[in-house]
Amino acid sequence: MNIEELPASDDGAGGENYPDFRGPEFNRLLTAWVDQGWIRPLDRAFVLFLDTQSRAHPLVLLAALFTSWQLVKGHICLDMETALRQPLLLPGPGAGDEKTGLVTPAAMVRGIKKEQWRQMLSASPLVSDGRGCTPLVMRDYRLYLRRYWQYEMDVAQALNRKMACVFDYGDNFISRLDILFTPLRDSGERAKKHVHWQSVAAALAARSAFTVVSGGPGTGKTTTVVQIIALLAGLASERGRVLRVALAAPTGKAAARLTESIRQAVARLPAELRDMVPEEVTTLHRLLGRRPGSGRFKYNARCKLHIDLLVVD
Repeated sequence: MNIEELPASDDGAGGENYPDFRGPEFNRLLTAWVDQGWIRPLDRAFVLFLDTQSRAHPLVLLAALFTSWQLVKGHICLDMETALRQPLLLPGPGAGDEKTGLVTPAAMVRGIKKEQWRQMLSASPLVSDGRGCTPLVMRDYRLYLRRYWQYEMDVAQALNRKMACVFDYGDNFISRLDILFTPLRDSGERAKKHVHWQSVAAALAARSAFTVVSGGPGTGKTTTVVQIIALLAGLASERGRVLRVALAAPTGKAAARLTESIRQAVARLPAELRDMVPEEVTTLHRLLGRRPGSGRFKYNARCKLHIDLLVVD
């Protein structure tokens, strides 16, 4: 197949650059994009499947294509506002690639208004707000493949359930915080004239089933997390229990860096608490027991990790 036979790039205002998305021209164009490495064969197959299910408007099929391709970049949805504003986020040639003269996926939506795109999608039987069993789900200006929208909903519901839990550790909770954090406080914070925010973060984390500790480099995130583990481990020990803790990071390099940071922070703890805080960090894949070749994990929603506290960096 010759690229010259396909639609050429158009530097005009756009908005009607798409070919007949229900004819052989569209199939050839998708194949050319796959040959250029701009989209995956899976993206092409998905869009062609949708085309057999409904006589969808070209903008709907393009949106489906872009949404499928977003997974390559680690995104679970297509942010239509951002995509129209920054076309380089859509599939197409890289900055250093040679020009082919072939119309690019991004050029197909040049000049499209976000509201026009959203209305086209809202009117399509392939798209819903989550109700029914449509293959695509749209919320505001975000378009999801249904499976990934459901994943996001499942995670959100699980986090909401955890955030509704509040633990009560009794009257000595504040005194335990003071023992751990007094060495880190200045004179004003020791006198309780100023707020010591690491202590506040630890108190909130200890009383909650889910916590996010954030801050820039050098703000004491790792120190705070280690103090939280020590606090909870001490409380568990008082009740005759051993706190089961797992530390994880996305990559091996990140796990190694966090292991070193944890060790340094543990060394500053009171001697009686140091052995209660684990220092070894593993990767998330190893922690969850990834099964090679399957994309599945030993531990999941039905088979949970046997731990009391999970820390993910």
